[in-house]
Amino acid sequence: MAINTARFKAEASNDVIGKVEDMASDANAKARDMTENAVREISSIVASLKTQLRDLGVDTEKVIDGAKDSAASVEKRIAEEIVARPVRSLALAAGVGLLLGFLSRK
Repeated sequence: MAINTARFKAEASNDVIGKVEDMASDANAKARDMTENAVREISSIVASLKTQLRDLGVDTEKVIDGAKDSAASVEKRIAEEIVARPVRSLALAAGVGLLLGFLSRK
């Protein structure tokens, strides 16, 4: 009797694990599809925006280059700050993570 109970529990456990794995696989597939759709939509919006800006006489390549330069500058300053004050940077990151955690719960 105990052997049958143990076998039943093992089979039930394996069934649950299989279902969870299937659910995870389905969720990953849906997330992939949603990501691909979002990328397509964003690419379409960006292309449309570039066309509209170009029609208005805005040099989008200069704007993009300026944004890249600014991002690189900010990234460099952040890296320098992390190296100069690692404990402060870690505390700030933990605080931001905690705040985002609280906000995502609500």
